[in-house]
Amino acid sequence: MMLTPISHFAILYSLIFAYLICVTQSPVNIIENIASKVDESSATRSEVQIANTKFG
Repeated sequence: MMLTPISHFAILYSLIFAYLICVTQSPVNIIENIASKVDESSATRSEVQIANTKFG
């Protein structure tokens, strides 16, 4: 399957962006960001605590 050059650039930039996020943020920071968003929705504190213990 041939990809257009635009999609090649889109894939490349998305991979670089994901890599930079992984490098600049530790997993704990990512979990805390998710947890702060989760607190605004309907998830419970215990689910956030489980996520912290898995990655912490």
